[in-house]
Amino acid sequence: MPNFVHSLDSAALALLGDFYYNGKSDEKSLYAIHDCFAVTANNVENLIEYLRFVYSKIYSDKIYLRELDQQIKSYIKSVYKESFNEKTGYIKTDDIELEFPNIEYVLDTDLDAKKFKYDSAYLIH
Repeated sequence: MPNFVHSLDSAALALLGDFYYNGKSDEKSLYAIHDCFAVTANNVENLIEYLRFVYSKIYSDKIYLRELDQQIKSYIKSVYKESFNEKTGYIKTDDIELEFPNIEYVLDTDLDAKKFKYDSAYLIH
C-alpha cells in the first residue's frame, strides 16, 4: 500500500506541475515534498485551484476507479487464494474477516461535483 499511495502522490505532482507551469502565473516557482506543495504568496490561489482540479481529476474518474477496484481484487485473490468471495465481497481467513467495499456504491453516490471540486474549504488545507 505505501507504494500505491506514493504512486498517487506522484501522479498528483506530475499533473500539478503540468498545470502550474503551463498556467496563469508568470512566475514558475513550485516546491514539493511528497504531497505537500508551496509557492510564492502571490500564486497561492492558483495553486489551490490547480490542486482542486488535480485531485478531483484523479479521484473522480469512474473508469480509473473501476480499474483500480479490479486490480485490488485481483491482488487480494492472488494473495489469499480462495479466501475472497467476489460475489459476496467477503474476505475470510483464519485471522481476518472483512467485507470488501462495493465500488458501485461509491460511484453511484450523487455528489454535487461543482461544490466538491471548487467550493469546498476542506479540500485544501
